[in-house]
Amino acid sequence: VASEYGITSFRKTPDLDPQGYDAVVLAVAHREFSGIDIAKFKNGEAVVFDIKGILPLKDIDGRL
Repeated sequence: VASEYGITSFRKTPDLDPQGYDAVVLAVAHREFSGIDIAKFKNGEAVVFDIKGILPLKDIDGRL
């Protein structure tokens, strides 16, 4: 991802920016992410897209 798109990915939850994020894309369905509290990542009207469909519908804006 870094070499192709210039985006840094993480194996573990990074230290969170106190402002949160404008968008969150959950692209893999690893067990570690199934119980994640996505609200702590959101900044106001942040968009959450769950590609693999592992988060509750009430917590996301879209999924495949």
